[in-house]
Amino acid sequence: ERGRSLFGFGPDARLDFAATQERVHPEDRTGRDGAIKQALQTRGEYEVEYRVQQADGTARWIYGRGRCVGTDDGTGPKLFGVSMDVTARKQAEASAAQKRAELEHVARVATLGELTATLTHELQQPLAAIHTNAYVGVRLLDAPEPDLQEVRSTLADICEDTEHAGEVI
Repeated sequence: ERGRSLFGFGPDARLDFAATQERVHPEDRTGRDGAIKQALQTRGEYEVEYRVQQADGTARWIYGRGRCVGTDDGTGPKLFGVSMDVTARKQAEASAAQKRAELEHVARVATLGELTATLTHELQQPLAAIHTNAYVGVRLLDAPEPDLQEVRSTLADICEDTEHAGEVI
């Protein structure tokens, strides 16, 4: 009864490989088939997670694990295993991944904000010095007898501050 419930079958429905295969999500059928066929061919084990489509359109995640057992009755190998509903775990993993992505985004935004603040501060200093020195240079040149040595020194300061701003950038 638990198997019927797991795959969404009614109480009178026959529960076999073909019936369950029809309920497996189309994107997961190849992987599930491959794991089971490999176990049958190698007389080994399989372990696979896949989705089962419900009648209401929702999907349920199933974890299947089994092993191949040979029989002495001539009917060929048989698979014995378990199927468990792991939907809650898958939803928790997806939620955790989404929260991790959101946190990574917040961290990137915070880092960008810190970088912007640092660059703003580092550029404001040389730009303020350039502005002040340019103003002083103009005032020096407006003097009746400009002190060219002082103008030269002011222009040299402007060059240094401009180089510093260029290094910051």
